[in-house]
Amino acid sequence: MRYPEPSRGPRYTDGVETWQVIAVSVAAAAIALVAVVWLTRRATRHPVIRRVLALPARGKLTLARRLLSSPDVPLAAKLPLPALFLYLTLPFDLMPDFIPVLGYADDALAVAGVIALVLWLTPRAVIEREIEAEEARFGLRG
Repeated sequence: MRYPEPSRGPRYTDGVETWQVIAVSVAAAAIALVAVVWLTRRATRHPVIRRVLALPARGKLTLARRLLSSPDVPLAAKLPLPALFLYLTLPFDLMPDFIPVLGYADDALAVAGVIALVLWLTPRAVIEREIEAEEARFGLRG
């Protein structure tokens, strides 16, 4: 008894050469890199972000903890931080990490986006108060 040949479903790579896939990947990585550099340079001009970046790593973590525990910070500003933690620790991503450059670029953009969202949703007076407390703790401001 002879079995029929299995049908070959649609192949999405028919007619696409390997060099084309590589060229598109390199172009996308270059665009992502330019966007990250541009956004980073633009963000570091903001005085609050400069002050946060001047804190040591321990101070940044303490600042995040203080903002999460502060009753003056709205709930909408607190929820993105645990969501980001889950996104970074769970094994699935929007862009898998084994894809060169793009795999980690989506993680970096998620971190930058969450930080921007938290800073935008948190009242400026609360952020200033918490940053001043951390700067005093580490002796960064006079």
